[in-house]
Amino acid sequence: MKLRALLIQHTAADSAGAVLPFLQQWGHHCELVRLDRGEPIPTCLSADLLMTFGAPVSLLGGPVPEWVNQEEELLRRYVDAGKRIIGVCFGAQLLAKSLGASVSKNDFTEAGWHRVWQGNDLMGDSAECDLPSEMVAFHWHQNTFSIPPGASRIFQSEACENQSFCFGTNVFGFQFHFEVNERTVRAYLAASQLWRKQSPFVQSQDEILKGLDSHLAAQQSCLELFLRRFLQ
Repeated sequence: MKLRALLIQHTAADSAGAVLPFLQQWGHHCELVRLDRGEPIPTCLSADLLMTFGAPVSLLGGPVPEWVNQEEELLRRYVDAGKRIIGVCFGAQLLAKSLGASVSKNDFTEAGWHRVWQGNDLMGDSAECDLPSEMVAFHWHQNTFSIPPGASRIFQSEACENQSFCFGTNVFGFQFHFEVNERTVRAYLAASQLWRKQSPFVQSQDEILKGLDSHLAAQQSCLELFLRRFLQ
């Protein structure tokens, strides 16, 4: 079955990465909303799948752009309608918040390629989505979310306890950047200084670029497998 997918991109750097080519290759109809180009948050629930990606915006209580509240309301409406949702990084934080969770400063800044694994407290909701028990994933964040009421934690990392959650079988949040391709990673390095932060979990620019050869193909294979099953 061909689906209608709504993808929300907040900045030029925070693109849909590898996700958009997969969806287009499989024949799904994709609507890409570019907030960085002044396009508005949609108000109707016309899509079967809503995906929202990263943004250099903090949800820790300070002033936020007007679109943040609009997007949070849209996420709540998609949840209530039982539609498929995937949030990545900031998108996962906003999704968690829309489900009643809190967003806070993580103990460590995390940037680069780091291992994530499924904890022993994982419930069965994600078992049919072909997520690996562990993988090396790309990270680029300073904040984190708590697990929403009624949701289950999937992945954790050494630096961040809550790397992913599922709410039922149709709503997933990923703190790590499951979506990146090489262009995305290079855009982050050019647009952000996060890789210069002092943290035991921040890799150098050279380490991050070397990780493209070591880890990107495996992460994209995991993403493709997950998306195929999730969209069935």
